[in-house]
Amino acid sequence: MRSTLTYGPMGGPGGPIKKSTMKGEGKMIKENGIGEKVIMTGLDLSTVEGKMQALKAMSSPTVPNEELRVNTFKMVNVFIHTILLTDEKTGEQQECRRTVLFDDQGRTTAFVSDGIITGIENIVTLFGPPPWDPAIPVRTKQSKTRRGYNVLNLEIVAEEYGK
Repeated sequence: MRSTLTYGPMGGPGGPIKKSTMKGEGKMIKENGIGEKVIMTGLDLSTVEGKMQALKAMSSPTVPNEELRVNTFKMVNVFIHTILLTDEKTGEQQECRRTVLFDDQGRTTAFVSDGIITGIENIVTLFGPPPWDPAIPVRTKQSKTRRGYNVLNLEIVAEEYGK
């Protein structure tokens, strides 16, 4: 059974994730109980199991995100929430979006990257909201923008889909 896609006011780089791009109904979550905003997840946060998975997502990931540059990660779910990062030079805090991916073995990996969020939005648009069955095999790829900035992108490994 598919859980309801949950999304919040920050959505993606272009603003909120719109219902018109989603298959299924969404609902807003303003706070998750510890002051962090949940932006999007396929976890069922109405159950204890879903809450435990969300808590796991907010703690340390089990797979370093660098591994996705060379190894395929079979993504089945996602949890995007806001965090505060402190600029080491200025001391200013900035609200950022942290994306946690879940694989088919229950492992997690995390990113603070708009490129990854854009990849998730594209996957949701084409494959529907999480959880995904079969798992979607993904890797990351670093590329440069026209202005010379490094961007991390999420790519589907097509030849491994459905295996």
